[in-house]
Parts: sequence; structure tokens; C-alpha cells
Amino acid sequence: MIEEGKQSQQQQEQHLVLTVPSRSKQMTQLKQWISVIPIYSLTMVAIYIGMYLQYCYHQDIDQQPSILDLTFQSDDRSPSKIYRLYTYSLLHSNNSHLINNCIAQLFFGGLLEYHSSSWRVTIVHTSSIVFGALVVTMHNQIYHIHDSYLLGVSGGVYGLLSSLVTTLILNYHELNPYLRMYYLIVVGLWLISDILCYVYYYDDHLSYAAHLGGAASGFLSSFLCYQNIKQQRGEPILIFIATLLNVLLFIFGFVVLYY
Repeated sequence: MIEEGKQSQQQQEQHLVLTVPSRSKQMTQLKQWISVIPIYSLTMVAIYIGMYLQYCYHQDIDQQPSILDLTFQSDDRSPSKIYRLYTYSLLHSNNSHLINNCIAQLFFGGLLEYHSSSWRVTIVHTSSIVFGALVVTMHNQIYHIHDSYLLGVSGGVYGLLSSLVTTLILNYHELNPYLRMYYLIVVGLWLISDILCYVYYYDDHLSYAAHLGGAASGFLSSFLCYQNIKQQRGEPILIFIATLLNVLLFIFGFVVLYY
């Protein structure tokens, strides 16, 4: 009986030893699946849709002071309104404006979150949104534009698009050849379509300044934020220059906004 008890105890211990790795493997697989989900992009798209349905759908933003206060207005330079540098991106003017930005956010944001991580994409996206508004301030001052407001996350989307270029620069040789070609095609189509739309379908209601500002900050900030798989010679200097230039541009933008 004692020997049988020892044998059964040994069998139980072996069973435990065998089951622990399988549970660990399951947790690892679960973490891998979670890491694939573009958490940030999905969350932001849900917020855009919710804000649109609540405040913008079938309603005139001009007639809603509380919502108009969330848009960015370069004429109002009160430091207490600094939140507008970001909140304007949560609102959209119409269905097509919302749908286009949501699709781009999910497509490019999801791709970048898979390659880097959600928190890195969050920083780049937020930086692009804020700097897009700062460039609009500079543009409006140069061209003496007043009584206008900015809304929509297009600047942030352009920041995500331009950060694809940074990903290619930092990890060109390390990327899978098919993924590298895919990135090149996406960036090429984006540049061609954007130039053609600007030349042949210029729209006064679009804020090209916000697009440009978002693209510039997205490109520069992602040098520091995005994952560099294998550091090549000269890349640390390139990252330092890009980061310094991005910081200087932000300082200049805030000086223009408040002084």
C-alpha cells in the first residue's frame, strides 16, 4: 500500500510537471494574440464614432458652443484652451470625413502597432495631432486667416503614414522582403494620390497645413519612438538629429501660438 501510494504520488507530480509548461505555453500564445490586436487604433476609432454620433451627426457644430469649444481655433490663444491642440482631432464634420479617417487609422495604425507597439504609436500619433494644429496657427498667421476652426484627425493619420517611411529607413534590411515591398507600395501610392488630389481636386475646406504638420512630426518623432530592430552605422546620429529637429519645431510652434 505504501509503495502504491508513492507511485500514485510520483504520477501526480509528473502530471503537474507536464501540465505547467502547457499552461505557460497557452499564456504565451494568449499574449502573442493580444499583441497583434491594435488596441490603440481600435480605441480611438470607437471614440471618434461615439463623439460623432453624440455631437456631430445631423447637428451643426457652429450652433453648439460646448462642442465648438473642443475645436482648435488659432485666434484664441488662451493657455487655458491648450487642450484644443488635441481635442479637435476627436470631432469630424461629416460621414465621409469620419469614415476615411477611421479606415486609415485602423489600417496604418494597426500595421504600425503590430510592427512596433501600441504605446509607441500612441506617442507618434499624439505628437502629429498637436503639431498639425501648431502648423495651422503658423499658416493662418502668414495668410491672415481668421474666424476659422480645425477638426478631424487627418493630421494624426498623416503622421502615421509618414512614420511608415521612418520604419523603412530604420529597418529596411531587417524587414521581411514582402513586408518591405508592401510598405514601399503603400507609401508610393499615398504620395502619388495626395499630389494628384492637391493639384486636380484642391478643396478649400481641407487643412493641408494640418496634414503637412502631422506628416512632419510623425516622420521625425518615430525615429526615437519606433523599434529599431538592428542598429546600423550612422543611425544613432540620424535619430538624434531627427529628435532635436522635432523638439525645436515644437518649441517654435508654441512660441508662435502664444507669443
